[in-house]
Amino acid sequence: MTVAVLLAVDDRPDNFFVLERLLAAYLPEIKMITAESAEAGLALAATEAIDGALIDVQMPGMNGIEMCRRLKADPRTAPIHVILVTGHGATAALKAQGLKAGADDFIAKPIDTVTLAAKLRVMLRLRAAEDALRRERDHLEETVRERTQELRDAEYRYRTLFQTAGDAIVISDLEGRVLEVNEEACRLLGYTQDELLHLTVHDVAAPEYVARRSEILEQLRATGHLVFETELVTRDGRIIPTECSSRLMDLQGQPAVLSIARDITERKQAEEALSKNYRELQETAQQLEQSRNMLQLIIESVPVRVFWKDGDLRFMGCNTLFACDAGFSHPQQLLGKDDFAMSWREQADLYRTDDRQVMESRRPKINIIEPQTTPAGAKIWLSTSKVPLQMPNGEIFGVLGVYEDVTDRKQAEEALKESLARTTEVQDGTIQALAAVTEVRDPYTAGHQRRVTRLACAVARELGLPADRVAGLRVMGLLHDMGKVSIPTEILSKPGKLSDSEFAIIKSHAQAGYEIVKEIRFPWPVAEAILQHHERMDGSGYPQGLTGPDITLEARILAVADVVEAMSSHRPYRPALGLDQALEEIAQQKGVLYDPEVVDACIKVCTEDNFTFE
Repeated sequence: MTVAVLLAVDDRPDNFFVLERLLAAYLPEIKMITAESAEAGLALAATEAIDGALIDVQMPGMNGIEMCRRLKADPRTAPIHVILVTGHGATAALKAQGLKAGADDFIAKPIDTVTLAAKLRVMLRLRAAEDALRRERDHLEETVRERTQELRDAEYRYRTLFQTAGDAIVISDLEGRVLEVNEEACRLLGYTQDELLHLTVHDVAAPEYVARRSEILEQLRATGHLVFETELVTRDGRIIPTECSSRLMDLQGQPAVLSIARDITERKQAEEALSKNYRELQETAQQLEQSRNMLQLIIESVPVRVFWKDGDLRFMGCNTLFACDAGFSHPQQLLGKDDFAMSWREQADLYRTDDRQVMESRRPKINIIEPQTTPAGAKIWLSTSKVPLQMPNGEIFGVLGVYEDVTDRKQAEEALKESLARTTEVQDGTIQALAAVTEVRDPYTAGHQRRVTRLACAVARELGLPADRVAGLRVMGLLHDMGKVSIPTEILSKPGKLSDSEFAIIKSHAQAGYEIVKEIRFPWPVAEAILQHHERMDGSGYPQGLTGPDITLEARILAVADVVEAMSSHRPYRPALGLDQALEEIAQQKGVLYDPEVVDACIKVCTEDNFTFE
């Protein structure tokens, strides 16, 4: 059994005997230590671990109220539960002095033993609850530290992968606003990172892409991933042909487009050179027998894999690089064979389907991303382009293809996507843990931040805010009272009226919350909203005394939701006032303390949309 320590302070020692018998009979779990003066009691409180104090108000020298004030002023003894013993018929003024000094309870002489026993039991339960809350707070603080470290680790891995990639990487929202770029994107386009973050995709893309962006987004929504060729425009106006691999992703709860762009200038030059040389060979094929050797000489000089097939999809030729990929030492060894005779026989039907589509449509297929099985049994990924082979008379007699190994790029895309998903998951968990730390400190307002968040998001949607801002407001709402972790528990849960100094401490939570989250890189102004959620339209709020439009819209929404929820809920110093009275309050102060549009939206949500806090 846990033993609590009660300090009894009375200048009449005979009263200790009566108290000792009471404790032995009703509260054996309380150990009593005594002092015959306030000075002696303060000395004991400074050296002993004391849970509660029963102090006689009227004593020679220092009186009980002054002793209470000194106990509450010292952070080491402030948590002690103080019960002041007053004379019979004590005045309200005397009790007011005791409350101002920090007294937790009163009992009048002559002391009724049952009443005193009940008050001491309340003290024991409060101490037990505070101990449980303290343990839970310590546990949650440790969880926050662990989650924060996980977030930092995940962000470091993501940043390292993101910044060291050899291709340009751009993350944009669905409207084309640039959200993230890596160093290679800055180098390729000739902008600084800050400059790019103030541009849109339309500013750096060729007009053809801008015109097709809606179509590309629709294809992305249908397939989730798209590879296509486009052109980028550098700061100095140069046109760079690129191969772009884009996929939809979730970034902090919002849809975004991850695009990896590779400069294919050299490849395009090689393809153009190949196409030009092959056309020249077609014109002289019927006249010169040596054209075949000339073609082989050209493709051997191209730094990509090249092959061509006849109408039956059997290999007519290839370069040495292609032959080596197929497990042969010389192109001649492939002549007459088909894909089923190669190490990639599992993909043969897939390749042959592409070949037939190219010949039947008489149109090329560019940058087909497909798997391939190597002679060693490994699986790699290729980017293949195929064009139909055509005789001078227009007859299609085969297909020509080129490809390159893009395995590393595909693996990098998947790794980047997984890293971003882990970062978002850890961030959401950290936000929930941070919000829980605040609520466990103040049992009377448990759930307050979640209920304020629910109402604030409903109001924001009524105002027509886009989904991204509503998502940001959700984070702001869950963390808006984060600064209360710096407020002593006895002030947060105090049942009586707060003193001026205590209210000043309470008001510091907005600045404290701002300081806690200001270094976290949110895509929304979370720290500013936390700092401003107690500002008022007429400048009467705190901590900065801002007015009107100087207060962010999110903070104005939180201010209204905070007041409505607080008035609708129970508090230690008063019962719940109800939703109707809360709505009447904001209606009366519309345009004075609260934003008129936000007030109108809140009243509509609560009265017409069947809103509930749970």
